[in-house]
Amino acid sequence: MATTIKYGAELRRSMDHEVSLSTASGSFSFATQPTGQPGNAATGSGLASLLLGFPTAFNAAQTQPVTRVSWYLAGFVQDDWTITPRLTLNLDCDGRLTLRSRMRTTV
Repeated sequence: MATTIKYGAELRRSMDHEVSLSTASGSFSFATQPTGQPGNAATGSGLASLLLGFPTAFNAAQTQPVTRVSWYLAGFVQDDWTITPRLTLNLDCDGRLTLRSRMRTTV
């Protein structure tokens, strides 16, 4: 009878730095005044203002930068036990653990 034992482990740190841009290209507003008739507020077109390139407002919003850090741990043990040349018993045990993320806000 022969036995072979194999084992291993992995420990990994994962980090993600994120800045969330809810409006990545910004938010533009187009009113009717740039394309309306002078003195008449009821005329004009927001679409025409867009096509001519006359925005009336711009807004770019973003969140605070967030850094997420987590740990991953995995390990295994395996035993190959040769009982006869035609019969091998394989016993193994493995496990994985991911520790919760920890978030840090950086200013």
